[in-house]
Amino acid sequence: MSAAYPENDGRTPERLDALLAHPGRLGPMAATVLAAALTAQDAGCRIQAAEALTTLVPRRIPVPVMAGAA
Repeated sequence: MSAAYPENDGRTPERLDALLAHPGRLGPMAATVLAAALTAQDAGCRIQAAEALTTLVPRRIPVPVMAGAA
């Protein structure tokens, strides 16, 4: 999903939608997916990821968890 991995399968928007639809708190895996989407080659994915970031952090993904996402 990131620019370092050009084999993006094109499902990043679906994954971000799933994170936004999840009703509870999210953890390290969600933070990693979001971090990867923020570095996607596709500008549309990066914009969608930035919007998701403002929605999910800090209420559903704690700031320390997001900060530790690789």
